[in-house]
Amino acid sequence: MLKTIQTIACAITVFLSAPVAFADEIQTLLFKEVNESLLRANEVKANTLAPTSYGKAAGLYRSAQEKFDKNASIDSIKKDLESAKALFAKAAKASAIADVTLVESIQARNGAEAAEAEQHAPEQWRDAEVKFAEAAKRLEAGNSKSAVRIAENAEALYEEAELNAIKNHYLNSARDMVAKAEKAKATRFAPDTLTNAQQALAQAEKSLDENRYDLDQPRALAKDALYQAAHAIKITETARKVDDDDLTVEQLVLTMEAPVQSIGDTLDLKLAFDGSVEEPIEPIQEAIKALQKDSAELVERNSQMVALEAQMSDLENRLGLQSDRLARQEEREQKIALVEGLFTDEEAIVLKKGDSVILRMIGLNFKSGKSNIDAEYFGLLRKVMTAIGTFSNPNITIEGHTDSFGSDDINLKLSSERAEAVQAYLLTNMQAGTFSKILAQGYGESKPIANNETADGRRKNRRIDLVIQE
Repeated sequence: MLKTIQTIACAITVFLSAPVAFADEIQTLLFKEVNESLLRANEVKANTLAPTSYGKAAGLYRSAQEKFDKNASIDSIKKDLESAKALFAKAAKASAIADVTLVESIQARNGAEAAEAEQHAPEQWRDAEVKFAEAAKRLEAGNSKSAVRIAENAEALYEEAELNAIKNHYLNSARDMVAKAEKAKATRFAPDTLTNAQQALAQAEKSLDENRYDLDQPRALAKDALYQAAHAIKITETARKVDDDDLTVEQLVLTMEAPVQSIGDTLDLKLAFDGSVEEPIEPIQEAIKALQKDSAELVERNSQMVALEAQMSDLENRLGLQSDRLARQEEREQKIALVEGLFTDEEAIVLKKGDSVILRMIGLNFKSGKSNIDAEYFGLLRKVMTAIGTFSNPNITIEGHTDSFGSDDINLKLSSERAEAVQAYLLTNMQAGTFSKILAQGYGESKPIANNETADGRRKNRRIDLVIQE
């Protein structure tokens, strides 16, 4: 705990001399432990199952936020956060007890919630919520017998709410959609899909009549009927366009191929559509299998790394070295988190490679064959300067890369010129002492990160990477 407080104090000192943009990052550090406690409480639905403790904790959490916004003393903020953390933990424990004691009413509540009873049977839902909240409060206060008795009333109300929600929403919506599909003449253009919808609706009505206490099946059947009917309408609309010559068969096929190609682009695949229907799907399936295999191997390697980390920690403890290493590691992670927070996903990706941090500026684009930086990217480059300033006197290498289109010599020259353009901008606009040195290096098409056979892959390969090393 002392180490965390020292880290926070250090961060606050940095914040006082840093741009206001870092306030969110400092708050994240200060609120880290209570946020973890809040997350655990939310995972077990403590706001519902332990409303008293959770409510008090939430009030203290808001108080700490308000004090932080008003630059109140750190001691006052920490006092609220420590109390909130303890109460969130207490709420999580109380939720575990409620999960066992009120299990039947919780199941009934889950069923009503799944049926969207709050929207489609609001009166019964509100009555059930009031009863359940009272039961949870009494259980939290230690009065389990009274809690169970009140929870039984809530259970009955939840079941009634679920039944009415299914009738009011799912069945009626499915009936309306089936009628709409029939009126749209889906019988002619999508007869099989319409039949599936009609059969699912009939089964839902029959299931609900036969056993009103088993609501999962009729709800699922009604939802399927709604989907099948909507699908029949969509097919009918498309078929009508072809029938009326508003859409050619070629246009229809190309429209259907486009989403598959989009998936291929994401997976960095060049797909072929000149064969069977299955032909473009097979490489996608193979790529997914490869990713699943890589994921499983990564999990195993992570497990091995955790074991090695434990061994290293034990050895460092014996030698008295661990605290220094962990402090350096924590400091580096904080810097990387600050840099990540500066950019949107469309602007840049932050990668870690050994002791280096790579800033992949995917939002910085150049006109074809040109190396001058347009004014629209100056804002992005200002963020880059702020990111560099996060590190202590770093060495920077600006790498220029191109796709494979064009000659090797021209691509190498162009990539070098673009890297040098970024270098010149940074040297002109950054203060002395912010960095140790800045180098520019062009690699042309020699280091692709994606498939040059696809347009999306070539776009990814045309990039500027900024390598930062302290």
